[in-house]
Amino acid sequence: MLFRSSLVVLAALLSAVLVAAEPAAKELSADQFLSIVRNPPGRDSWAKMEGYAMHKREGARTVRAPIRMGTLFTPERTIAQIIFNKNEIYNIGQTYGKNPQSTMESRGFAPGKAQIGVYGINPEDLTMNFIYWKLKVEDPADSVRGQNCRVFTLIAPNGSDAVMVFISTEYFFPLRASWYKVAQDGKSLEKKPFRTLEVSGFRKEKDFWLVSRLNLSGGDGAWNTVIRFDETSAGLSGNGIPDDVFQVSR
Repeated sequence: MLFRSSLVVLAALLSAVLVAAEPAAKELSADQFLSIVRNPPGRDSWAKMEGYAMHKREGARTVRAPIRMGTLFTPERTIAQIIFNKNEIYNIGQTYGKNPQSTMESRGFAPGKAQIGVYGINPEDLTMNFIYWKLKVEDPADSVRGQNCRVFTLIAPNGSDAVMVFISTEYFFPLRASWYKVAQDGKSLEKKPFRTLEVSGFRKEKDFWLVSRLNLSGGDGAWNTVIRFDETSAGLSGNGIPDDVFQVSR
């Protein structure tokens, strides 16, 4: 079966079209494999997801906030809007191709008052913009929840952060990402990640598989966040795009 594709972890199909022509994913070079992940062969489609984020920090009570995400997918780019706690709005864009560009605009809250970071959530991580960071090295293969994965370390444009990404060899979809600080030598990574994201649940909507649950945690175990989407829908743009994919003007 073919699945539509997206890089957006919160609104995606189980990654790239299940590429039947790529049964030998392990034989692809690192660049070839990442090219498939970075350039999803999908068709025009949309997705809507609503739910909540629940955050627990050591020594503090559990807090909860609503989260919503609307996304449009085209063969050239992804456009996403995240609304957190009903007032924080994040408009995110990601183009594909040889020179991919990531953009983000935020509004709806006073400077320094955003709550999404308190929950350990980076809006751009939810659209997987880190997939486009520069490849440093391919790490030994591993698995996540029974899925075989190729593992890559990618370096952020600022040169001080890195992410180790576990990507399913069957679906070409990132299932786990762990962020590290680059050590003082500028080459090696610190031993422990400072944050980890893992996809822990999916829900099928017609021909689409949508991510329904994500787990985030701090490297020191001092906090964890669960994002759940209890209401999801998706479809092909050619059949009509709902007016409320984006609830506020971009």
